[in-house]
Amino acid sequence: MSYRWAALMVLALFALTPEQAAGQQAGARSGNPAGRMGRNFPNPFNPLTNLYFEVGEMTGDPNNPVCVDPGQQHRVTIRIYNVLTQLVATPDFFGVHETGPGTSSAIGKMDNLALPCGRYVAQWDGKIRGREVPSGTYFWTLIVDGRQIGMKKMFAAK
Repeated sequence: MSYRWAALMVLALFALTPEQAAGQQAGARSGNPAGRMGRNFPNPFNPLTNLYFEVGEMTGDPNNPVCVDPGQQHRVTIRIYNVLTQLVATPDFFGVHETGPGTSSAIGKMDNLALPCGRYVAQWDGKIRGREVPSGTYFWTLIVDGRQIGMKKMFAAK
């Protein structure tokens, strides 16, 4: 019985994501000034995956966007959930992807980090409390300035 409720919760979370609510295709530019979710790669993953996302309003060519307000700071959180909608991880912030000052080492957890406008990547090692996650479906969410931007599916293949 509890599995049915968990499945309904997951479906409800997907139904309420801004991308689907606006009737836009996944991966299309959302027009959301707070940010945009990219994809995770590799997917399926084993043992780790990179989570690509944008923060702030960006204009211009989608392959080479420009920040509208590069000096504005945004509070950014990424959370990873299992199919029972239980929080399982907060990935490490790995560095900048394509725009902004680059860095190649982890500088902290993706939990309320202050980031300027730009494209970024976070990395999840596929572990919960030091142990590798079992094969299955997981979900990641991007929260910018207290607003959930969306939720995307990813798969662990062990």
